[in-house]
This record gives sequence, C-alpha cells and structure tokens, in this order.
Amino acid sequence: MSDNELVQSYNKNKEQLEVLPNYRDIFAFPFGQLGSCFSKKQIKILFKNGAKKVFGSSGTLNHNPVNSYLDRLSLNNNDTNADKIWLSILKSHLRTALHNK
Repeated sequence: MSDNELVQSYNKNKEQLEVLPNYRDIFAFPFGQLGSCFSKKQIKILFKNGAKKVFGSSGTLNHNPVNSYLDRLSLNNNDTNADKIWLSILKSHLRTALHNK
C-alpha cells in the first residue's frame, strides 16, 4: 500500500469510528510486520495524521508499554482459552529472549 493509500484508508476508518463513544485514535497494521508489511516511515505518517498508538504484529514483547509504537501478539483459532493464550505469550517471550541473546 502506498503512503497516500495508507493515509486515505486511515482517515476513512477514523471518520467511521470516531462517532462511537469508546473511540480511541489507535491503528493496527493487520498481519503487519515491520519491514516486510510496513515501514517506520509509515508509522511516522500515521502519527502525523493523529494516531496516538500504532501496533504491529511481530509477536515480540513490549518492554515499555508507554511507547507510541507497540507490538501485539497474533492469536489464531487454536487460542480458545486462557491457558492457550498464556502459552502463546510465553512462546513470544521465549522467542524474544532467544533473539536478543
């Protein structure tokens, strides 16, 4: 998606959602992995257009949740209960720890 298409989609989405009483100006790249699905430049573009938080989905842990760019854990149809979700979180933590070793 081009930068211009991203801004257009973001603004269209914002218009639809901001009428809701629980609206928050956040954006999540669907299936988004930094570097392969979107760029740091595109994150900056979203912030310039009003986003307060932007999420990717590389499955890493966020060591500082006050950051404006955060990663989220991608869940799938197998994550059907709390134990399975916690297992996914643990796996993500281990991947991050091994990657940073």
